Amino acid sequence: MADPGQEFQLTDVILKPGLPRRRLLFGGVNDQKCFIHYETGGIGHFYSLVVFKMGSPALTCTWAVYTDEGATDLPGLRTLVARRRFTPMFPAYR
Repeated sequence: MADPGQEFQLTDVILKPGLPRRRLLFGGVNDQKCFIHYETGGIGHFYSLVVFKMGSPALTCTWAVYTDEGATDLPGLRTLVARRRFTPMFPAYR
C-alpha cells in the first residue's frame, strides 16, 4: 500500500511495474477501535473503509465496506458514513 499522496497504480494499465494497487488516504485509532480509509486502483477504482476492534493479541475486522466516493478527512468520512454511501465488501459486514 502506498503512503498518502504517493504514486500508486490508479488504472489497470500498468505503466510502472511494481507500484502498489492501493494507496492509504488516512486512518485513525482510539483505545477500542482503529480504521483505515484507502483507495484501490484498477478497472474498478474505488475507496474502502475497514474498521478493526483492538484486542489482545490481535485486531478483529468489524466492518469492511467500499464506495465510489472517497473522503479527504475525518469529517468528510463521517458524512459518507452518515449518508450510507458504502457497500459491504463481504455479506457478514452488512
